[in-house]
Parts: sequence; C-alpha cells; structure tokens
Amino acid sequence: MLMKIKYNITILLILLTIQTLFVKETFAQNLKVSENNRFLVNDDGTPFFWLGDTAWELFIRLNKKDTELYLKNRKEKSFSVIQCVITGTGNSGDLNTPNSEGNTVFIDKDPTKPNEDFFKHVDWVIDKADELGLHLAVLPVWASMVVGDNPVFDKASAYNYGLFLGNRYKNKTNIIWVLGGDKPAEGYEQVWESMVKGIKAGGSNQLMTYHYHIQDEYVSSDPWQSTKWLSFNMVESGHMTAYDDNYRLITEDYNKIPTKPVLDGELMYEGITVGFCSTNGKATTHMVRVEVYWSVFAGAFGFTYGQNSVWQFYNNEKNGRGEPTSPGKKDWMRPEVFKCNI
Repeated sequence: MLMKIKYNITILLILLTIQTLFVKETFAQNLKVSENNRFLVNDDGTPFFWLGDTAWELFIRLNKKDTELYLKNRKEKSFSVIQCVITGTGNSGDLNTPNSEGNTVFIDKDPTKPNEDFFKHVDWVIDKADELGLHLAVLPVWASMVVGDNPVFDKASAYNYGLFLGNRYKNKTNIIWVLGGDKPAEGYEQVWESMVKGIKAGGSNQLMTYHYHIQDEYVSSDPWQSTKWLSFNMVESGHMTAYDDNYRLITEDYNKIPTKPVLDGELMYEGITVGFCSTNGKATTHMVRVEVYWSVFAGAFGFTYGQNSVWQFYNNEKNGRGEPTSPGKKDWMRPEVFKCNI
C-alpha cells in the first residue's frame, strides 16, 4: 500500500511539472512606443493592437464577482485594454458615492486622504486584469473634478494624489495612465501637469495620454504634443453625429510633429442616442463599425469600443448614468447588450 501511495504521488508530481511547462504566461507586458513612433509594442518588441472597451464605472459599480465576469468576457472577445476611472465619472458631489463594498475613494471627500479600503479593491481589479493579460487605461479622476467652477483638485492636491498613485502602482505593467475625461485642459494645464509630476515622482513610468471631448474640438496634442510625458495622442469622435468623420482627427494628429501614435479613444457608443436627441435614434452596430475602419485605416494604432449600458454598468436597482440601451435589471448583462457586435 505504501509503495502504491508513493507511486501515485510521483505520477502526480510529474503531471504537475508537465502542466507547468505548458502553461502560457498571460500576464500583461509593459508597453512602449515603437521605434517609428506610430504604434505601441510589448516590452519584448511584439506589436500591440489597442482593442479597447469602455468601462468608466468599473471601480465604482461592480462587485468582485461581476468584475471577474466582465473581465473574462472581454478577454474571451480579444479585447486588450479596458478604459476605467478610479473616481467614476461623476462631478464633485459624487465623491460621496461608495463602491460596491461601501467605501468611498477619499475620506470625507478630501483628495489628500485616499481611502485605503477603497484602493484595496482597486488593487484587486488591477491584479485580476493582469492575470488575464488585460491592460487598464486608468483615469485617476474625471476631469470635472479638476475643470470647472468648483474643482476638487488644485496643484498641490493633484501632485500629492499623483504621488500616491505613482508609488502604489509603479510596478504594475498593465497600467496606462489617462489624464482628463471629457474636458479640455485649457486654463488647468498646471493642475494636470502637477498630477503627472506626482505620478512620475512616485516611480511610475507607464505610458500616459489625455482624454478630451469632441464637442470642444480639442485633442490631446493641442497643448502637449511636444511634451515628453504625452506618450500618444487620443481623440474622441462620439457622440454627436452619426458617421462622424473621425479619420479627419486621426489624420491631423498623425501628421503632427513630433510624431506620436494616435487612436480614437471614444467612438460612438453602440446603443447611445445620437446627439443625445431622441429624434435621431440610437447608434447602430454599422455606425460604430464604420468609425472603427475609418480610424484604423487613417493610421490609428487601435480604437476603443463602447456600449451604452456596459460603460456605466447600468442596473436599475442602483440607477444608471444616462439612458440604458434597453430597460431591465442589470441591463449591461443582457446577452444582446454584452455580446459586443463589432
């Protein structure tokens, strides 16, 4: 009997060793700009195509179970990047909104007091995405918390928050930092630059860009094309006009000097009301697909898809931000919504 047990243990160890040898490493590699400054590549030099999905409210609205469901679904569909915002997309008043575990991002809405319990969940999401080989394009804040009449951040608090993030996530190879969030930087450049300096001072050397808003006809290259910290340009073509000529924005940035990669970081969301006017109807799969081809054929190194219920993880029990694709409990999980039609 003893010999049989030893034999079985030996066979088990051999099988485990063989399995280990053939398990493919899926963790995300660090990204860098290609030598010709047109694309992104993995740390080993292999090409990286930015197939992004919009999940602005990922850190706020989803619990761990639903987060894992969402991330695995997007991995299975070959997405490579998930765009998300640590604070969510609300204005300063929404800093009181807790995440799924009941924790707010800051203590007493004070940007100098990051909530450790909240960021433990952020840590978990980042690590789970990394296990699946997914990169996260992370916005530290939504721009409405910097830009406007009642900003949450000033130069000092932006630097300290950036320092906190830079130090905490300096060793995470699956993070790309995205400043902004639907607002131009004009008039607030120094605040954003302070946040960048803080992230860098914390030891983070991941890629960085800025997310603008098409209604303002600004792109990330406008104030920062010549700066070293802006790794690539990001434009937004959604959501005012069906079949928006986003190739125009891509071409303009593609031709700027110094040369930097460019992509459309917010196409028309599938299922959103075009121009936010009900008489225009909702954006179709064809509208989105056309903008994808236009942007990539114009020279973009990828694109970011968005589904109107998924980006906000619409759940009528908790209320959603904006109009859902179709009414229903956890609308973002409905098969016709979650499948991604492009």
